[in-house]
Amino acid sequence: MNKYRGLVSPILVFLYCFLALLILSFPVQAKPSTERQIEFSGFARVIAGQANDKLVEYDQSLDFTPDSLLGIQGDLALTNSLSVTAQLVGSFADKKNSGLEWLYLSYQPDSPWSFKLGRQRTAFFNYSDVQNVGYSYHWLKPPNEVYASFMFSHIDGLAATYRATFPDATFSIEGTFGQFKDELAFEDRSYLTEIRDAASLFFSLEFEDLTVRAGYSTADFDIDDPVFAFAQMQFQQAGFDELAQTFVIADTLEYYQVGFSYDKFDYFLKGEWIRLTHDLAWIPHREGYYISAGYVFADYLFHLTYAKRDDTLSPIEVEFSPIPELQPIAGLYQMILGQLVIKDQESLILGVRNDLTEHVALKAELNFTTMEKYSSPYQPDSILGLIGIEWVF
Repeated sequence: MNKYRGLVSPILVFLYCFLALLILSFPVQAKPSTERQIEFSGFARVIAGQANDKLVEYDQSLDFTPDSLLGIQGDLALTNSLSVTAQLVGSFADKKNSGLEWLYLSYQPDSPWSFKLGRQRTAFFNYSDVQNVGYSYHWLKPPNEVYASFMFSHIDGLAATYRATFPDATFSIEGTFGQFKDELAFEDRSYLTEIRDAASLFFSLEFEDLTVRAGYSTADFDIDDPVFAFAQMQFQQAGFDELAQTFVIADTLEYYQVGFSYDKFDYFLKGEWIRLTHDLAWIPHREGYYISAGYVFADYLFHLTYAKRDDTLSPIEVEFSPIPELQPIAGLYQMILGQLVIKDQESLILGVRNDLTEHVALKAELNFTTMEKYSSPYQPDSILGLIGIEWVF
């Protein structure tokens, strides 16, 4: 146990208050001035969707709430090398948290190194930094097979980046370390989750039109689930100590990611692969990937994406004696097995994008998803239609 762990949260609270006071102490001006001032920017998404069946986020009625959002960002340069960034995001969906997404201090010395301290976006995916800014990528909704909602979106901690520039290439290494405590959405439920000692290392190489990225992350985590807590107590009281211990949702997770992008402006080919592993019996291991291609014709970008997700779960199998005293315990065990979420699925996404202006894009998408029959809970083949407008300002 890290003896300094209990000091981290109070220190971060103090840091956030200090950064907020710094931002509020500087004037906001619309015209150039010799004084330091805050530069504001923002983004918005208005997305409507409808499915042919009941899905986790959409159903058979037209719905604007799951993916529509508004974000405001403020940047304040304190010196030539020191700045403060804050970002607020407001979502209309109940399962997506609104509020402070970023609040960090940046230090960019006259060297290849740069540093961030505070609340910042996690770097799990190719589009992590801009996942809320839909204008920055071609989809309306990135493939759920990779961009899953259960991955925590930010950490409170430190990031260091080293960037080396060569005549034909750029190489960078980014390392992060921090913590997270908030509710995470998984399918149709939310869980209070605490992430500790979250450490990541990502490598990126840019060579002309090709970008390749790879990374590894690890973290200790605890998930507070009342159903599993009740099951642990019941099985322990019944004498099934080994089985009861499997319902303690606390372990170390490991995450791997590889991505690439080949973009010639008129056409592109992109892809990502992820893998999430741990030693828990009741939460699935996950592996997913996508391949996406796009082509610009006239003023329209047409794109096609194939995505696949495989879940692996190995719960402890128990045979209960048929005596009457154990029937409630056996029933509880079967109920938990029936509620496990295991999804092996593949999707095909067809989409089109039209940039109306330099800051506004109109998009439309059809997502065809097929789920393996042994998936739980099983859903028949689904079609999700999306249309939306993306705006940056």
